Amino acid sequence: MPIILDKQKLEDFLDDISRGFQQSLLQILLALALLLLFIGFLIFMYKLQKKRLRDTRNRRYVELYEAAMAKLNLNPSELHLLERLSRYLKTPERKYLLLVNHSTFNACASRLCREEDVREVSLSALRINLGFSEQHPERIPSSTAELPHGLPVLITSRIGKRATGRVAGSQPQSLIISPTEPIKLPCGIPVRVYFQNRSGIFSFTSHVQDTLEKPEPAIHLAHSETIRRTQRRAYYRKKLSLPIFVRPAGSEEKPLLSAFLDLGGGGASLRNPQNRFKAGMDLELTFHPSGTDRLSLTAKVIRASRGGKVLHVRFGTITNSVRDRIIGSLFLKARTRKVKG
Repeated sequence: MPIILDKQKLEDFLDDISRGFQQSLLQILLALALLLLFIGFLIFMYKLQKKRLRDTRNRRYVELYEAAMAKLNLNPSELHLLERLSRYLKTPERKYLLLVNHSTFNACASRLCREEDVREVSLSALRINLGFSEQHPERIPSSTAELPHGLPVLITSRIGKRATGRVAGSQPQSLIISPTEPIKLPCGIPVRVYFQNRSGIFSFTSHVQDTLEKPEPAIHLAHSETIRRTQRRAYYRKKLSLPIFVRPAGSEEKPLLSAFLDLGGGGASLRNPQNRFKAGMDLELTFHPSGTDRLSLTAKVIRASRGGKVLHVRFGTITNSVRDRIIGSLFLKARTRKVKG
């Protein structure tokens, strides 16, 4: 059966549908306003929730700070120093990190020393009271308060006095050195102190606060927050000209006279007498590192240079005391030349 369409009725039907989708300008503006109001409500709720989270977090920071402070006994000057350090935090509210995080303390202390006038001894004392003293021996120390117990040091002065020893501990106001020889450093003189770890050779300036003979010999040095790298070598090395006798290790041959070109705690460079020796050989070296004390040790030729005229050697197994003698003699010679000059 065929379908018969009434054109007029169809047009009227389509007009009714199209008018249903037409809105007045007022209705459009009202809908837009409602949408904007809803978006604004979402933004407001987001910011309100964010503020609540921030307030909760800050209250937690305060609780952590107060809990850490309850375990400490800091004086008013140390509390003031903490406030100065907290200015260099990205978020000052997290100042509790200064009490519990060594790296955060170091970063703020470094900026404080660069940008403000601060007593280094006060900063070192605060480190010790917070428990930020000894650290991993392979890392670069930020303060003398971090030097590990037993670390060998060499103390030099402009008047030619020197001393060797080892770190015996730290007090809030001083670094304690146990000397390996009779104390020759008078109180009050400025000194430069050298030490080494696996990161290289370092030094810092200080002054002698006190020297004690009883109950145990001890040198008290002022703490320093400024430690400088002197060399990246494992052991200190210095250019010099020093006579040396050389022969193959374990032989009875007559030693040949030569001379060091440089000398350090782990090896040396020397002239190859008569171009006699080559890479890979083990040698016996005999010399006087301090001008009087004779020292004999073995070394392996690592390589030769300048057409075989110069030998580069690495010392065999030697004790810490022998290494300290070698390194100490280098500073002594340098200091003697300055005094004579």
